[in-house]
Amino acid sequence: MKKSFILFFLMMFALSTVAFATNNGKVKINYQRKNKDYTNMTVWAWGGGKELTKWPEGYPAKGKNAFGVYYEVPLVLAAKTVGFLVVNKTNEEKDGGDKTIDLSKGKEIWILEGDEKVYYSNPKK
Repeated sequence: MKKSFILFFLMMFALSTVAFATNNGKVKINYQRKNKDYTNMTVWAWGGGKELTKWPEGYPAKGKNAFGVYYEVPLVLAAKTVGFLVVNKTNEEKDGGDKTIDLSKGKEIWILEGDEKVYYSNPKK
């Protein structure tokens, strides 16, 4: 019985270590609007991002920075890409189409209102 418990404990420890090592944490999405009005703007994510259950209440902005605002999307275990879009949670108006983040290129991206491109470095620098 004691050996079984120790084996079980070691197995659980090994699994949690592997999960921790492959957990990608979160991705940071920096977003800039021309009018600087971010009221009701959220990020809806899927695929590698932990999916939300109630459309269109996506992830709210976590804060402001020199670029605009930023969002943090938690990632699922071993995520390689994240699909997302910016949406107004009140009227469901989308800023552009679906976008994809390639996590092999980085976990922080920049997007500009009306621009379909995902930037892996600040396009304003």
